[in-house]
Amino acid sequence: MSFVSFEFAAFVAVCLILYHIFPKRRRYILLLAASYAFYVIACGGYIIYILLTTVTTYAAGLVMSRFWEECDRQIKDPETASDRAKKKAIKAAFGGKVKAVMIVCLVFNFGILIVLKYSAFVISNINLAMLTFWHSTDFIRIPSWVLPLGLSFYTFQSMGYIIDIFYRRIEAEKHPLKLALFVSFFPQIVQGPIGRYKDLSATLYEGHDFDFDLIRQGALLIMSGLFKKLIIADRVADYITNSVNLYESTDGGYLLLALFLYSFQLYADFSGGIDIASGVACCFGVKLAPNFMRPFFARSVSEYWRRWHISLSDWFRDFIFYPIAVSKRMMKHGKWLEKHVNVFLGKRYTLYVATAIVWFTTGLWHGAEWRYVIWGLLNGFIMCLSAELEP
Repeated sequence: MSFVSFEFAAFVAVCLILYHIFPKRRRYILLLAASYAFYVIACGGYIIYILLTTVTTYAAGLVMSRFWEECDRQIKDPETASDRAKKKAIKAAFGGKVKAVMIVCLVFNFGILIVLKYSAFVISNINLAMLTFWHSTDFIRIPSWVLPLGLSFYTFQSMGYIIDIFYRRIEAEKHPLKLALFVSFFPQIVQGPIGRYKDLSATLYEGHDFDFDLIRQGALLIMSGLFKKLIIADRVADYITNSVNLYESTDGGYLLLALFLYSFQLYADFSGGIDIASGVACCFGVKLAPNFMRPFFARSVSEYWRRWHISLSDWFRDFIFYPIAVSKRMMKHGKWLEKHVNVFLGKRYTLYVATAIVWFTTGLWHGAEWRYVIWGLLNGFIMCLSAELEP
């Protein structure tokens, strides 16, 4: 069900009417039913994957929170309150248990993502290596998985929730239906933004009264998104497609223009979809995270990426970049390099490695092909080089 279809408009209208008919305290249930209905219409039986993610995320979150609660209870016990060594041992023991549960949940859910989205890419490269070095063809049969709708988005959103519980930034959601809604909220399931539980839950579960100003604001966002997608992106796409398909007979100036316009087509299509998602959510009183902030007005490549797909950039920064950059092992390697190789390299080591890993992952996020990996690493290289040359 496309965001720019009459079917989607009718679906949203019906859901909005039912939302305000439903009892105020139970309106989140209506949103959950609407989200599952949307997913079944779009994907049919593939809803099993999002259900697996929901169940494992809910169970892991509860277990992790209970471990932290027991840890706090034992630390506050009068017998251990004054014993620093014992308190440290208790924290380490329960921290290890919480980390083990988190790792199991992460491996399971990212495992589903990797198998469905990247197994064909990995196997094709294995087959290519076998053909190159051992002259063997079709060493491993390449599977033809169907990629469920929004798999990357709801997986990253759910695993962000689990990691936030590990770092004690949030408490686990104890109501299974509310957690299910957080994972599957239909306006953002297609292309984000990737929500953080602390922010999204503030408006997602509360029953909102009818508010004409919110409806008007949501309608304006939806119209903005439709304008971007239908009037700009789709029209520009025709020119780009014709130029690329007929590149042998097209003048270089027209191809250069097509290359230039392609950036604006991507922006109009993606940010238009986000505007529609944010507008629909706004009509229900739900506030989604901002995902674009005038990226083409950025003054550097790094600033550009802080303004483009903000929720994904924030996810990579908080859950990949910082944990790697400040990890004890990385700091140890940096100090060794600083002492035995070069002071400059030692100080930059953690920054360069964390940046390379983030942008390798960013490339894979956009597509399971080497050209996306190279594109990601190239952006990371430019950002590091820009940082060094900035003075």
